[in-house]
Amino acid sequence: MWLRFQLSTKKFILQIVRIVVLLYNLSMDKLKGTPLNEVLKSSAKEAAVLPRELGFVRENFFEMVSADDRERLEKRFNLWAEALNDALAAEKEEAGRDLEKEEIIFIAKSFFREKSKPILDILEKEFPGESSGSVKKKKYKKGEIERLKRSQALADHTIYKLENTPGHGAYDLHAETEEESAKIFAEKTRLLWDKLFVHGMVVKDGKGNNTIKAIADLDGKSCLLLLKEAGIDTRNVTYTDHEEEPREEGLHMDYSARKVTGIESRENGKIVIDDHHGEGATRNTSATKFLYEALVDIGLLPKNEAYDKYVDFVTTEDNKTYYKSDLEKAFKVYWKRLQGLVNYMQPEDIWNLFREGKNVDVRLDDEYLKNHFSIHPETKEKKPLKEISDKLKGMVDQAKKAVSRLEKEGFFVDTGKEHYQKVLIDIARKNPKTGTFSKQVYMGNDAVRALGYDGYVVWSPEEKSFVIYTTRPMDFTLSQGFSVRESSNNMWMKPRGNGEHLTITLREILEKLSGGKFETGGKLKEYLEEEEREAKETEFVDDKKAEADTETFPTEEEFRKKYPDGNIFPRKNGKGNVSVAKYDPATGLVTCYFIDTVSGKEDEKEYSFPDFEKMMAEEVEEKQEFSQEEQAEFDEFLNEAREYREEVAGGFDWESEGYDEDEKKRALDLMTEVYIKKLLKDSSDHFKKNGKAIALKIIDKI
Repeated sequence: MWLRFQLSTKKFILQIVRIVVLLYNLSMDKLKGTPLNEVLKSSAKEAAVLPRELGFVRENFFEMVSADDRERLEKRFNLWAEALNDALAAEKEEAGRDLEKEEIIFIAKSFFREKSKPILDILEKEFPGESSGSVKKKKYKKGEIERLKRSQALADHTIYKLENTPGHGAYDLHAETEEESAKIFAEKTRLLWDKLFVHGMVVKDGKGNNTIKAIADLDGKSCLLLLKEAGIDTRNVTYTDHEEEPREEGLHMDYSARKVTGIESRENGKIVIDDHHGEGATRNTSATKFLYEALVDIGLLPKNEAYDKYVDFVTTEDNKTYYKSDLEKAFKVYWKRLQGLVNYMQPEDIWNLFREGKNVDVRLDDEYLKNHFSIHPETKEKKPLKEISDKLKGMVDQAKKAVSRLEKEGFFVDTGKEHYQKVLIDIARKNPKTGTFSKQVYMGNDAVRALGYDGYVVWSPEEKSFVIYTTRPMDFTLSQGFSVRESSNNMWMKPRGNGEHLTITLREILEKLSGGKFETGGKLKEYLEEEEREAKETEFVDDKKAEADTETFPTEEEFRKKYPDGNIFPRKNGKGNVSVAKYDPATGLVTCYFIDTVSGKEDEKEYSFPDFEKMMAEEVEEKQEFSQEEQAEFDEFLNEAREYREEVAGGFDWESEGYDEDEKKRALDLMTEVYIKKLLKDSSDHFKKNGKAIALKIIDKI
């Protein structure tokens, strides 16, 4: 039977389903041979709708459907209106008299329901005021209309799957009662939603190419959890790049190349996108929130307090919109609070806490932490949360020390209340063990905010990247990077690995944050001065490049003969090995390809030919300090010292013992020096006499 329109999203969606069913039946001649008016009469007993409900649909229906569907539906409505006129004429002829007002309305309501504007036009023409004017219409807010659109888009995918899966069709949804129809719709959705996509983690492989790991963030994981709760099979999920635009059939969650905010249906439901990174996104949205509301609306999930709390937590965590006072309070026992453990916990465990009646400020005791686990998404290795919690406590201590150290070194600016107040500057440092760069405050923005700052800049020029966080929205744009959510504009980033060179400077960023005026001191002032000097040197080199056509350089053959690949070991570059990757005899530019033999990290640097010649001359001069035998002995000591240093660096938990990177380096240098001196006791006379100098030279090489 047709469903009674109740002005709720669920009922609205089910009515859309019913319209599709009827259209399908008509198009397939399911009613062939049966008088149309008899069919309508037989299905009209529970189909009546109130006149006040007609006005809402007439006013808003075409706004609820996607642009792709609008023209097609309007054509269908015109056909329906013609069919209604035929039905009314047939009823009049059969009755042999004019129809009563109640009979006409009854037939019209039972015929294709109230969705067609032409049908409403007929009713209003025959009975002015009866269809909508006699009862005050309900006014729907923009947010309610947007929610209806999202729910409609999600339901579109089920209809698409029904119409495009062998053995199924929209007629599957036809039933005698509303409850039965809703049950069938849910069953078909659970059966047919078999293609799910969520963004994964983009990392570089050994060749520098982007690869996707099957690791989603909390928002993506929570979308999958809600689908699983709704009875959808989530075992087969495809992980994609968050910058990729969805093009394959299925449900795509938490990514859209930053083009979609909400749930959008494309190609008549073939592709459905749930994202919150496009135009109009705010900091109180998430893919999880949109999906939850739509699943409730189409009858696949119940709405209850536990789900509400879980979705609110995910949305707050994903946008980092904790109140500063709440964050400061949580930070005191961060290692036992959801805010601290969220990235290590299973979404199901977090959901179960809310289902058990807990709140976001729950403090997890040791018993809970011992009996619940963090599971690595790739290796599936399990670790008790207690172990994670203990390390997290150390990280909180590290964050406090790091922020305190950065403050003492002057790495902050006060931009004033009219701008972004106090901003911490974090210059990324290289990890000597891994060769990668990381921020000094390992816990990032949460810790920085909890420790009193309203802004945070992570600056990593070696990785050609930066990220800016502010409490209040940024009212400026930068020449590089992008706003993660343009409507809220609280986070601006240039991600590493996008191939674009870093042309903006830290000073430019600080000028934007402060309105052009800021004071610095300590090491930040020194850093900005050095940045400015390097910029001038770069300009000088560029000028030299422009003049290069007036200079004469060796031919390719001459250069390669003097400097063959694989035989170059410059002293000042701080690397373990380097070869010439490219030489341009027209400009004299030499590109060197570096491989750090300790970390395995690869890098490139460009020299002018005169600078390259000077560097190689210094290398030759250095090597002349030793005889051939002494050089071989020196290289042997160098390799042994490297192995020793790596073993010591990896065999001690520096972080938990409170060492920062500078303290760690000093300790490793001292231990390495002592070890080398022991080695030198059995060396040649030249090394014995110059033990300390040789040791320092080896350390410098490492």
